[in-house]
Amino acid sequence: MSSMPISRKRNNNSRRTKILVSILGFLCLSVLISGCSRTPKNNAGQSDGTGSAVLTSSLSEEQLAHVKECNGRRVSSDQPVELVVMNGGKPEPFAVLQPGQLVQLKEINDPNLITSQYLPLDGMDQEGGAQVLVNALEVTPSGRWLNPTNHLLEKDFAVKLKAGTRMLDDNGETILTTSTDQQWLVYAQKDGAYGVELQGRIVWVDSAQVEETIARSDSGGPAATSLPVLMYHDLTTDPSKTNSMTVTDERFRLDMEFLQQFGYTPLLPADLINIREGKMQLPDKAVMVTFDDGYRSNYDYAYPVLQNTGMKAAIAVVAHNIRQEGDADSARHNMTWDELREMVDSGAVEVGSHTYNLHNPQYGGNNAPDGINGVMRLKGESRSAYNARVGGTRSARMTVGCRTCWHRRGYRSAR
Repeated sequence: MSSMPISRKRNNNSRRTKILVSILGFLCLSVLISGCSRTPKNNAGQSDGTGSAVLTSSLSEEQLAHVKECNGRRVSSDQPVELVVMNGGKPEPFAVLQPGQLVQLKEINDPNLITSQYLPLDGMDQEGGAQVLVNALEVTPSGRWLNPTNHLLEKDFAVKLKAGTRMLDDNGETILTTSTDQQWLVYAQKDGAYGVELQGRIVWVDSAQVEETIARSDSGGPAATSLPVLMYHDLTTDPSKTNSMTVTDERFRLDMEFLQQFGYTPLLPADLINIREGKMQLPDKAVMVTFDDGYRSNYDYAYPVLQNTGMKAAIAVVAHNIRQEGDADSARHNMTWDELREMVDSGAVEVGSHTYNLHNPQYGGNNAPDGINGVMRLKGESRSAYNARVGGTRSARMTVGCRTCWHRRGYRSAR
């Protein structure tokens, strides 16, 4: 058995050592590269739009459950809450949400991506894609409604606001206070104030807090000029009870799903006022859904459909017919004030007047024994006799007032 020369053994040992060193070096390099390429994710699993990610934080199970409960909800706090934007993975002040005020959070579809207490606000992304965030541990979900106004019409300029500018609602209450100098598009103007858009709402800033106005050249194009109105009265689950004033709840559901599927935007009478005043643009595919009288089916059948489809409706109620608590006799026919309030608070319904006592519910909607139906003229009654009976001057004022009210809402005629 021959032995290997010492020089050859040394060469082989040296070669093995070089190979081991190379392997170890490659492994170390791979680990380093892998570690560098692992960018921390924010609570949406994305960067904040500035090239930096939001660092994750260690949350207890209880804290994480609260953050997930806030996801996609309207939230508020009884204390001032700081809103932030991320810069280099660190939160920087953006504005302060005032006590009792609402903001809408963007929904993160996969809750498993929520790893931080910071959640993004809906419709508040800044230039470059940076998200405005709130610490969800400092807020709680709210059932109150923001009542946003869609399709606001931008003016042809923006304003640069100073840090510390207060954003006020129509009642003069402060919603936000800016923490930095910021630029906002203008949607409305009034004496001494500019209206800017905050999550679909017009909020007002004092013109004294505006450092400068900035002209724009990309304001919106021409608006639509027509609005179809669909009028309903009563709904029923029994097809044998349909008539010219009553359709089935299934028919109504199919109607609303059709509007939703084909991209129609529901408007309410309050939206028409904003359109007339130049605060809002009439969408190309707008529609208004209305109900007359205020039947209980509007709450039992129509309201759930509106919620499920995202549609809205204006309900004109006969105030005398609103059901009081414990009034079992009219339980099948009319809603309560609390039910009306619930629908209004949801943002899906606007309630209006269909007179105080128009349809003689005690007589099944038919004329009373004396022939009167609400304030209608009797058969064969002259105008002068009618005016004398109901009060001519008062009647004229009410008629003019009613027409003026509906004209403000965009109707060409009112009866």
